[in-house]
Amino acid sequence: MHDRAIAKLSLVMAVVGILGLFLVNLLVVPTFLTTAEIDSSKTGQIISVDADIKQFSVSDGHIFMTLIDGSGEIRAVMWQSAARGTEAYNLSVGDAVLVTGQITNYRGELEIVVSKLEK
Repeated sequence: MHDRAIAKLSLVMAVVGILGLFLVNLLVVPTFLTTAEIDSSKTGQIISVDADIKQFSVSDGHIFMTLIDGSGEIRAVMWQSAARGTEAYNLSVGDAVLVTGQITNYRGELEIVVSKLEK
């Protein structure tokens, strides 16, 4: 009987933890930056950038872009899992986009791993 109570308590705590993580995720508000404001101190942060697409390619379902605004440029990648079901595959060079994602360092270069994209 005691084992059953512990199992129920564990299940309830797991559900509460998952709901808590979901709510925290909803409360994360990205910081709006220009490309010039993105530096290594921002690595790991969730940011949004309003920019134009300078380069655009698709490989194995993943989208690779170079974004440019009035202050500079940055590379961005949108993995197939994030791009699926969105308008991302219909983009082209010159399109204005608002991207939200995490700043990462890939092979010594900063880039945005895009989680959300709006045209």
